[in-house]
Parts: sequence; C-alpha cells; structure tokens
Amino acid sequence: MYRSHYWAQAVLLRHEVRRGELSEREYMRRIGWKADPALVREFDPKVLLWGGGNISNGPHASDTLVTACESPNFQVRAINEMEFIATTHSIMTSTARYADIILPAQDWMWEEKNITKTGGYGGFECINYCPGVVKPAGEVRPWVWIYTKLAQKLGVDPQKYFKYYTTDENWDRDWERYLMDGYQGVINYYRKRNIEVPSWEEFTKGKFINCDELEEEPFTGWNEQIREGKPFMTESGKIELRSNYIANEENRGKGEHYDTFGRLITNLPGDWGPLNPYPTYRKPVRGMDDPLVNEFPLMQIAPHSRYRVHYLFWEHPWLRGQVYQHRVWINTADASARGIRDGDMVSVRNDRGRIVMPAYVTSRIMPGIIAIRHGGKYMPDETGTDFGASPSTTLGGDFESCITPAKAATLVQVEKHMGLQPKAAT
Repeated sequence: MYRSHYWAQAVLLRHEVRRGELSEREYMRRIGWKADPALVREFDPKVLLWGGGNISNGPHASDTLVTACESPNFQVRAINEMEFIATTHSIMTSTARYADIILPAQDWMWEEKNITKTGGYGGFECINYCPGVVKPAGEVRPWVWIYTKLAQKLGVDPQKYFKYYTTDENWDRDWERYLMDGYQGVINYYRKRNIEVPSWEEFTKGKFINCDELEEEPFTGWNEQIREGKPFMTESGKIELRSNYIANEENRGKGEHYDTFGRLITNLPGDWGPLNPYPTYRKPVRGMDDPLVNEFPLMQIAPHSRYRVHYLFWEHPWLRGQVYQHRVWINTADASARGIRDGDMVSVRNDRGRIVMPAYVTSRIMPGIIAIRHGGKYMPDETGTDFGASPSTTLGGDFESCITPAKAATLVQVEKHMGLQPKAAT
C-alpha cells in the first residue's frame, strides 16, 4: 500500500484525508505504491512490527529512524499513534528504544553461523563462512528461528517459512543442512565450469571463495547481446531510453504493471505523477532551485562514513572520537559569514528538524554545501532537537520523486549554537 520510506507519512497523512484536506488519490500518489485508493478508508494501523526476511538487506539489523530518508521527528509522531510495537534486533538502536517488546536476535556478524556474500556495489565479490565466534547470551535466538516460531503462532506451518525446520531441539542441525545445501549450489555452479572450490569442510574451517579470481574477464551481464547479437528483452529488442508503458496513459492507476513479456515492473507506483517516459531534467525538490533556498541557503548532503556501515559501529569509541569525529563539514567562507570557528557547536536546521553538533571548518568542501556523515545516532531532547546528529533529522518532505526515495540531500541553515547543550536521550 505504501513505500517503506514513507511509512510515517502513510500513518500521519491519513488524518488529512479524513478531514477532507487531501483526496484519496493524492494520498496514494504521495505515499502509495500499487494499492487501490479505496483502501485508504480502511487503513487504521495499530501495530508496528519492525523486522524483515532477507539478511542481505538487513532485516532485523536496521535502524529506521537513522537510515530512512525521512526525518525521525515525523517517524516518532507516527510511532506515538501505535498501540503496540515489536522489533527484532541484536543491539539497542535509536529505533529499538521505542519498542514495547524487543525480540533479541543473534548478531549476524559475531554470533550467527552463516554464509555471507560481499559485493553488489561494484566491489570485489567473495563468499565467506561466519562460524559464530561468540556464544549468544540470555534469550538471544537466531532471527530465522524467531520468524519461524511467529509463523507457527499465527497458525502457519513453520516449514512453509523455513522448510528445513523439524523441531526446536534439532535447530542447529536443521540450520546446518540449510547452509550445506546453499553451499552445494555454489559448488555445482563452479563445477559446471570445471572450477574446483573448497569443500564444505574446508570452507567452514576458513577457506573462502574470491569469485573475481576465478573469472577470466570482468562480468558484464550483457555478453549474449553484445557478442552474440541476442535481442534485449524490450519491445524493440534494443536498449530503450523511452518507456512506451509510461507514455500510455491507460496504464496509469493500475494495481500492477507488466511489460510486454509479462514481467512485473516492480519499481513503478500505481500513479507515477509527472514522471516523463524518457529522461528529462527536473528541478529537484529541496534543491538549489527550490524557493526554500531563500530561507535555507545551504545544501546538506549525507555521504557514508568510511568508519561505519550505515549506523553500525557508531558505539565504538575508537571510531567516534579518535580516528573519526562526527562533525558537520562547512566551507571556510560559509563559516566566516556566520561567525563560526572550527570546533564550535552549531545548529543545522530546516522545517523538518534541528541538529546540534560541532563544526569542521575546511576548504575541502564547496561553498554552499555542508556534509553530515550518514549513520549518526538520533538522540533528541524534549523538543526534538537531535544531539546525536543524524543527518536524517532534516531529511524528507519530497513527495514528487516517485521512483527514488526522498533523496539524501536537503536545504538547511547553519548557525552558531548559543547556550549549553541540553541533556539528550541516550
């Protein structure tokens, strides 16, 4: 019904619909995906379950208040409308603090036995075995076991969720069978190409697979089309820069979209708004062409830190305070105009929220741009001012971008913070 990064707006904007201030169609265009707008009348959420089902994209390992492209101030407002919240996690995050019940899961890096695959973002590709080097404490359980048991409590055959499950007593053995079967698929893949990889026993004792070393040339994904002349799976058989599907207005508003080969188009909402069927420049919402620039003249970006993976490792003292200091980068000219010196406490604010943090005054960033590294911990005081300095606090409010989330950039003002730093939630 709604896109995950707009979950809070899905909760909050429904009140405007019921007051007649927002139409059902416009509500679904802003936050919706492919559901019938009539569902808005029935949408009255009471329970929030934070979790997921795929370890590769961080199911229980997420921290939505910090990593979503929506201000946590708005997410907290939506949280406060819930009657019950449950979350599954291995550490106490900013988000987990708001849960009524926390289901403690094994940490997938240290406690869980698993096979991990790296890459996918243009880096090297390898397959590793995580042996589970720390014994889980207390009531900590594997996250797959947690969801298997929840399925059982809901009256679903647990084997429909995890087909290897037999009994709780045999869990370790069932999980081992699952991992062995998965790795056998890796062995079979390379065996067809006459490439030998470590056996299961060797793999679990430390040998890993560097996939790139086993390839004679880089993977392109289009060898059949480039070298053999096989047509692409498009209407013309060529690379297409124009979408005939979007150009056909009869397709707008459908619950699901399919291409000419019957494949579901997974990333297209029911109503794609003013999106053109071909690439054109559009002035970004909350960009330097937005009238908001008169009130908030600096562009905030949120690059990833080399010392964190999203929010992970924020708590490590070496990585926050010694080799890395969480400060807002601001150009010397912009800082001088505001009477800001290196190390001063500053306020970064807009209509979505306020962040207080130290400044790093430098010529290594362009004038007009500030940078706050992604993954800072959301630590609000009683007014909602964030002293943990998560850049997400000022993000959100872009309902025009129907394909990408409300981008990781926004307009802000930076001022010298006057007064003492209030005590923030920890």
